[in-house]
Amino acid sequence: MGGDHMKNNKLDSLGTMVSLGFMSLGVYVIASGDRFTDQWFDSGLFSAYYDTGADHGVHFNGNSSLHIQSRVPAPPGLGIIKKTLEPEKYLGRRICMSGHVKADGVKNWCGLWMRVDGPGTKILSFDCMKNRSISGTKDWEKYDIVLDVPSHSVNINYGLLLAGAGKVWADAFAFKAFRAGGQQKQ
Repeated sequence: MGGDHMKNNKLDSLGTMVSLGFMSLGVYVIASGDRFTDQWFDSGLFSAYYDTGADHGVHFNGNSSLHIQSRVPAPPGLGIIKKTLEPEKYLGRRICMSGHVKADGVKNWCGLWMRVDGPGTKILSFDCMKNRSISGTKDWEKYDIVLDVPSHSVNINYGLLLAGAGKVWADAFAFKAFRAGGQQKQ
């Protein structure tokens, strides 16, 4: 997606890879004909090293789950899949995004992620579960990310990421809004 010159580019820090990967504008439709339709996009500088899409054979509930799998034994960067949510009903509130994740042979780490964007390319809040990442092989488990959505937010991006070799699935994403101070919105 970023061209052959980007595939060979090695970055010095994971933080830089995360920032660059999430700011990539190269996206495409990854699946159709199921509940992960044209709203889910593959994103990132290293997408050539990862397969992404819907998995009809492995799911927490429903008919399919979202998945990322490395194509090579030691892929560089991150495999990222995302969806964008309009922020209007969350403006000035705190939101909790939850999802169920399953991992198989994850050598480095994986997790859910959520980012709240402001005007231009300003990132207002971000969490990729790096400090509580998932690795190895794990059955379905629920994870939460809680972020503030300032009144000047323009969109909320969220999804799943995989750093390195392995395979990861996500399913049953849900959002709850909270008032300032942490009380759940009625």
